[in-house]
Amino acid sequence: MLADPSTAQHPHQQYPQYHHPQPEVNPFVLYSRSLHDYTLRLWTESRRIAEEKIKVAAARRQEEERRQRELEMAASASAASQRQP
Repeated sequence: MLADPSTAQHPHQQYPQYHHPQPEVNPFVLYSRSLHDYTLRLWTESRRIAEEKIKVAAARRQEEERRQRELEMAASASAASQRQP
């Protein structure tokens, strides 16, 4: 005799011990993940801003050093031209 498909049960219904339920979504776990993601975004953004500030400061320092060298070269050239009769 063949089994009637209308009365056949799903294997998980026949053997509930083998059923693998979906993990329950614990509100604390959701909150923890959300807080972790948020703090990671904040930290990443703060690192980006800090690195940008460092680059700007380095560029400003290099520009100031270049200007200082130009001023020193201009001053030494001016002093040299004043010494010559």
